[in-house]
Amino acid sequence: MKAGMALALCLSPCSAMAQSQQAAPERCDNHISAAFAKTFAEEWIAAWNSYEMSRVFAHYTDDFEMTSPYILTSKVGNRSGTLKGKDKIAAYWEAGIKSQTFVLIDVFAGAHSIAIHYARVTTAVGSPTRLVVEVEELNADCKVVRSNAIYGGS
Repeated sequence: MKAGMALALCLSPCSAMAQSQQAAPERCDNHISAAFAKTFAEEWIAAWNSYEMSRVFAHYTDDFEMTSPYILTSKVGNRSGTLKGKDKIAAYWEAGIKSQTFVLIDVFAGAHSIAIHYARVTTAVGSPTRLVVEVEELNADCKVVRSNAIYGGS
C-alpha cells in the first residue's frame, strides 16, 4: 500500500517535471535526441522544398562551412570542395534550389550532429534522382556549423 501511495504522490510532481523538461529548448552540445533529430530533419526538408533561402539559412550559423563534391565543379566553387559563409554558399545554392525537391528517407542522431538521409529529386530533364546523406554538425544552440553532403550513385 505504501508503494502505491508513493507512486501516486510521484505522478503529479513527476509529470510536471517531465513537462517542464520537454518545454526547455534542446541543447546540441551533447548527444542529440532522436526526437530532436527527426524534427530538425523534417523542418530542414520543408525549408528546402519551400525554395526560400531565408528559411533554409535559419538552420545555419553565418559562418558555417559546406562541403560537397558539386562545389568542385560549380561556377562559385573551388578546388577544396568547401565553401564558408552564407554569402558564398547562397551563390552556390541559389543556382539549383528551384529545380529540386527533397524527400526525407531517414535521420540519424549523434554527438552534436545529425545525418539526414534524403532523395534529391531534380526536375531537369535527364537529371537522375540522387540519394544523399548530409551530415550536419551543430553548435550548442542547434545551428549547423559544418555540413558535408555525400552522394550515392545515380
